[in-house]
Amino acid sequence: VAAGAGGAGGNAARRFRTLIHGDPKAANLLLHEGGAVGFIDFQWTGWGLAATDVAHHVCAAFAPDALAQEGALLDHYHASLLAAAAEFGGAPSLPSRAQFQAQYVAAILDMGRIVLAYQWSRADFEA
Repeated sequence: VAAGAGGAGGNAARRFRTLIHGDPKAANLLLHEGGAVGFIDFQWTGWGLAATDVAHHVCAAFAPDALAQEGALLDHYHASLLAAAAEFGGAPSLPSRAQFQAQYVAAILDMGRIVLAYQWSRADFEA
């Protein structure tokens, strides 16, 4: 996971930390007619890798056919993250696109781990 986080262990996580929502599923998004997006339900907000929220949203809210646009989404999000950091004086050390991709892949795997662990006790392997 350290390699997936974009570097060696916790140093990469600290270097690239971003304020994340923590539960960016569709039910926690508010969409305005003018295109503005807002979030609700901030109980999981904290510091993490920016790709974590993107991976969570993709796992929780995307229809399978939308995954054909996954690369374009990641390109757009990464470019928007860099632009917002420049505009608002954000993190001085943001991940490159390749590092962001590695963080995203690690976060997708982590979401799979979470879902599997949550559902394991509910599985009926005898059926």
